[in-house]
Order: sequence, then structure tokens, then C-alpha cells
Amino acid sequence: MRNGDVLVVGETPSLGRALRDLLDSGRIPTRYTEDPAEAVLRSPVAGTLGLIVVACTGLDCETARRWLGLGFPPSALLVVGSRDPERLAAGGVRGVSLPIDPAGFLAMIERLRAGPPARSAPRAGAPGRP
Repeated sequence: MRNGDVLVVGETPSLGRALRDLLDSGRIPTRYTEDPAEAVLRSPVAGTLGLIVVACTGLDCETARRWLGLGFPPSALLVVGSRDPERLAAGGVRGVSLPIDPAGFLAMIERLRAGPPARSAPRAGAPGRP
């Protein structure tokens, strides 16, 4: 996943605004919306975002349902506060339970924005390699 802005989707608006404020305090470029369709329009797949964070304390997370229904990679989505984390995990979506640790949450967002560590190329002449 490329570095880029984080889109916070406030399905639960008060939690969404709090997450946006936390990300802003960590100097992470953040956009905010309360419209689940915005996540699809500005998907990391299109290259305009690095991560989507959904604030959803309900049993049904509309953003995740739409996202997965379109076949987008679940790794680009993080749902905070869901009361049904098992359903999200079954689709491969990361989830964070409440309450969150602010410092730990910011560190996790930075790791997710950076993406997986680059794999080193095999060395020439390494055992078992031509």
C-alpha cells in the first residue's frame, strides 16, 4: 500500500470526528466523510488514498460491505469500533476494538500507510539459487 491520505468514514459521526482529530494530531494527512460511497470513489486501488478508516459502532458496517462487494482488497480498510469484528475478520478486514490506545493507533496507521516491508532480492550465488 502506498503512502497517501487517510480517508475517515464516519458511519458513527462522533467516533469518526474523534479519529480524524487524532490522526490530524499525529500529522497524518486525513480526509473525512460520513458517506460510505466516498470510500469506493476514492479507493486506494485508484491510487488517491493510502488507507480507509471506518468509524462504525454498529453490527453492520456499510462501507466494509460495499468495499468487499466490489472485490477491493480488504487490506486497505480498517474498521474501528465494530460490534461484530468476527464478521469483518471473515472478509479479511482489519478491526480495532474500543477503547483505542492513541499512541498505538497512530503507530498502526503509520505502519499500514507504509505497507509491507520490501522483500530483499535473492543474492546471486546464494545456496540453492542459480
